[in-house]
Amino acid sequence: MKTYEEALKLVLEHAQSTKPEKVNLHQAINRVLLESVKTNHPLPPFTNSEMDGYAISIEDLATASPSTPISLTISQTLSAGDSSQDRHLPGQAARIMTGAPLPEGSDAVVPQEDVEASEGFALFRAPATKGQFIRFAGEDLPAGSIVLNRGERLRAGALGSAAATGITKLSVAKRPRVALIATGNELVQPGTELLPGQIYNSNLYTLQAQVEEAGGEVVKTLTAADDYESIKTAFEQCCNCDAIITSGGVSVGDKDYLRPVIEEMGHIIFWQAAIRPGKPVALGRIGGSLILALPGNPSSSFVTFELFGRPMLLNMQGARITSRRSIPATLTADVNHEPGRRSFVRVLLSFSGLAILATPTGSQRSGMITTAAVAEGLLIIPEHQTGARSGVRARVILLD
Repeated sequence: MKTYEEALKLVLEHAQSTKPEKVNLHQAINRVLLESVKTNHPLPPFTNSEMDGYAISIEDLATASPSTPISLTISQTLSAGDSSQDRHLPGQAARIMTGAPLPEGSDAVVPQEDVEASEGFALFRAPATKGQFIRFAGEDLPAGSIVLNRGERLRAGALGSAAATGITKLSVAKRPRVALIATGNELVQPGTELLPGQIYNSNLYTLQAQVEEAGGEVVKTLTAADDYESIKTAFEQCCNCDAIITSGGVSVGDKDYLRPVIEEMGHIIFWQAAIRPGKPVALGRIGGSLILALPGNPSSSFVTFELFGRPMLLNMQGARITSRRSIPATLTADVNHEPGRRSFVRVLLSFSGLAILATPTGSQRSGMITTAAVAEGLLIIPEHQTGARSGVRARVILLD
């Protein structure tokens, strides 16, 4: 049986990278960048006004006060997009709009609400500070700077930054092609009549959402009966996928055929990890497809995907960071724990002042699907601990 770290290391080692492809910016959300992006021009590209107001020279307003205001001639009006402007001269103020280029010779902008303007003159009742309300060329980044780093997962802000450099396409990793197989004679699709002894096939829907959130592309979903040939046939239908993720049939029961099928068609890399829930997780390979076999109980399937499936898919895409963030939190209730396996407790998160609190979602039994549905984090209880008491601080893996 592997420790959690040993199992995760093997998953990442065997998660082969997908090929790169060029996509348009609007297609790149949540994709992993494979080539760093540089800007050939400064950001912003020119010095401009941060707000609507008046561009002035601070020397002209050095003695301005409420009792001795200073009047300056309004020399020109500048709007965003203007490509030329007159040089600023002493005794003048340029009416300027947000984003308009700053006229040469001016060194501050006074907001329009602080100015009284009429009949071609602007009245100022206070001095100005050099550089106030000005966005200088290259203030964000100078020309030649890296805007986005290789291995970064592209969020909305990253795409805006890429667009600001002027490029239209990004080199990203192809989305891993994933097949999902749920095993179990008791499984039926939602929308059909539920007969005695049957349950709806919820794992396929949970896993598909988890795969897509991790950047994978689900290309096939199958349900296999609890018999050797049915499972073997399902694997044969998925041989062109980068990864096959299964739920159920991976433990030691009389109807658990996943492991022998994988051993016949390919090989097992590891079987069983010292975690709770999810001990009977397995990793294997059949041809070019990496197999991640998860337990069938809903919460076990959900948690083990978060621990192994998500990092696996992100690693295939070349992501620099494959793990979710974790934070310290204070437990609000006692949690029983048997030493020997690392526990991942589904919790809700809240605040008490500046303290982050973690509250178990309810029963931590593997079959409790609703505790996974509302969970905001996974609180970690180390292998050696006999339990966790209310008030202790522990690490929580964030699920958002």
